[in-house]
Amino acid sequence: MERTNRLGYIDGLKGIAILAVTIAHAGGCSLPGVFGRMAEDGPRGVQLFLLISGMLTISSLNRFYADKKLSFRNATDWCLKKYVRLAPLFCIAVIFGLLLHTYEGNVYTDLDSINVWNVLAHFALIHGFIPHYINSILCIEWYVGVLWIYMLLSPLIYKAFNGLKRALLLLVAVVGVMAIVRAFQGFPDTEGWSDTDWIVYSAYQNNMGPLVNVIPFLMGIVMFYIVFTWLEKKIVPSWKTKVISYVLLIVGVALLYIQNCGVQPLPLLTRNDTFSLWFCIIIISQAIHSSVLIDNPIFRFLGKYSYGIYLFQYVVVNFYDDKIDYHGPLSWCVKMTFCVVFLLLLSIVFTTVCDRSTALIKLKIKKFKN
Repeated sequence: MERTNRLGYIDGLKGIAILAVTIAHAGGCSLPGVFGRMAEDGPRGVQLFLLISGMLTISSLNRFYADKKLSFRNATDWCLKKYVRLAPLFCIAVIFGLLLHTYEGNVYTDLDSINVWNVLAHFALIHGFIPHYINSILCIEWYVGVLWIYMLLSPLIYKAFNGLKRALLLLVAVVGVMAIVRAFQGFPDTEGWSDTDWIVYSAYQNNMGPLVNVIPFLMGIVMFYIVFTWLEKKIVPSWKTKVISYVLLIVGVALLYIQNCGVQPLPLLTRNDTFSLWFCIIIISQAIHSSVLIDNPIFRFLGKYSYGIYLFQYVVVNFYDDKIDYHGPLSWCVKMTFCVVFLLLLSIVFTTVCDRSTALIKLKIKKFKN
């Protein structure tokens, strides 16, 4: 039977990713044994977000340019639409972070950097260009800053590397270049640096900056061409495709678990990059046949509101730690339940407000033009 929503598994994967990130931020790393070890890799859910963002970004460009020419003006229009999509909810989260002092105690925050220029950079989504700003207010906003950089570059990538072969060539070239960069990278003259400077620049170089996260995004671009321009046309639903799908799903999950145990099988890629590669296998498995284990109403619902859930992570976690901080039986389960429920409510409310406000503004602009 044909799927009613062929992209349901994308929302399902986003739901799983946001749960993994939330578990890590809510203190799941303190759990004993294998559960704590798995929670330590919860932040790898961000790599899955980057991978999916690469897929959906090129998909959006493909639709946008279906009846348009590749021009600077059209690229600017596309970027503006993406800004309107990303910025409103992000700005609300930044305001909450400032009001509730989410940045206090953040090792990546130099308190001198909490100023009007930092806030304006966040509102413009350009904080990803500035190491001291990239993760300074919400403690997780580096992802949005890096994603915006990739989106600004995406029309150029789409124009120059359109097609599976070219996208693969770009990915392989960047993997090689990044391997060389990692071999020779270092800091400039660090005289006069504070401890926070060291932490900020090290994180920007090794974890949160646009260079270190570019490979998962480019993998997502390759996955767009594999999934949407090849698999979707080739796959005929049958029991054989279901078997292949579940085999690939098991292989992908097994590889994730093996790497979670400390094995790093591919020397040219970072740990984050190899996690992304295993996520690619899982995405391919779901493109062949979406499993109810991933493509189900719960994960799809969480995935639909994953952006808001992500943005308010530390706002809610810090609120819980300051105002509730329950230490009774099953304390972590109580904290996790509170955080997920409260984050979901915040995301639903503010996502709905932003979406309706944006739609109303677009309608008024359209009427004004007419």
